[in-house]
Amino acid sequence: MTTPNVGPGSVPNVPGAQPVNLLGLGAHAAKGEPGWREQIDGQWKNRANNSGIGAIFNAIGSIISNVTSIIGSIGDLFDIANTQGAKIDVIEDGQLGLNSRVDLLSPMEDYGATYAAGEGGVFVNGTGVKNFDRQTGPMVGCHLSGGRIVLEDQGLWEITARMSFSWTALSGDLIWYVRILRPDGSIFSQQVDRCTTKEETTRHITTTVVVPTPNYSVEVYVSTIVGGREIFGGPTHNRLIVHHMSRSTANPI
Repeated sequence: MTTPNVGPGSVPNVPGAQPVNLLGLGAHAAKGEPGWREQIDGQWKNRANNSGIGAIFNAIGSIISNVTSIIGSIGDLFDIANTQGAKIDVIEDGQLGLNSRVDLLSPMEDYGATYAAGEGGVFVNGTGVKNFDRQTGPMVGCHLSGGRIVLEDQGLWEITARMSFSWTALSGDLIWYVRILRPDGSIFSQQVDRCTTKEETTRHITTTVVVPTPNYSVEVYVSTIVGGREIFGGPTHNRLIVHHMSRSTANPI
């Protein structure tokens, strides 16, 4: 029994063949002898995979695969966030059906609540005055105008604002205000909230103001926010509320 010819650049012995390198295999393949073409293909693949070039291509393929996986994971995170937000926003606040029911409030109570709807559940990104133009339940002693609440009487008012912000890839300052404007539009008083975070967060401002005449207005103003950070819209995520506490010390109601 003859030992198969195996060596560097060679393949196991084939009947009628001699130990050969790839060029030798090519000669047999050119003659149409069976089995040689498959052996050439296998030899080339083995040599390419074991060479530096093969290793480089394999590494590149691995990097591309990893990057694709990371991008897919980031996309999944956005999908999850969007899906969760959509599920929350499906719940309609029952107060929206009570906007005309002023009989539910005390005849001595001035009160109003609003929310900002945004587009697709999200405000337009960026700084500026946010459009709180959607009434939430009955309003007495105040009304909406230009995304603000106008106070129709003098005295002490309590103001509460709530804002919900998305996570962001870059940490940065988040600064926003509740501002009370004079009838001429100038700033009469303001309260600030600030934080530095890249996590999703919900922030609150509760403050009071005493105004000397009617027609002062209340607005929410964002002065600093990281580009791309979303401010969630809808009554579940934001609110601006005013409550008239008293008109004077002589007559507390």
